[in-house]
Amino acid sequence: MVLGVESGQRESKESWGLRLRDLRKRGLKPWRCTLADGHLGLGAALGEQSPTLAEHRCWTHRLTKVLEARPKQYQPEARALRCAMP
Repeated sequence: MVLGVESGQRESKESWGLRLRDLRKRGLKPWRCTLADGHLGLGAALGEQSPTLAEHRCWTHRLTKVLEARPKQYQPEARALRCAMP
């Protein structure tokens, strides 16, 4: 489901704030948790508009960051182990 498509600055709190306010104005009901990939602007806008909202990081992005933090010599083995995970 697509709720909206707009051009904007992806790390901008102001851009995300505008989008969130527009969605609410169009009738989107409050939600309890947001799953995102770590956009700083989105997190800041959500924190300002919905301070009690839970925010979780996307597991794909989280695991990618973990792999990138490993020494390069261990990355192929770590990727293979990640792919073997159910």
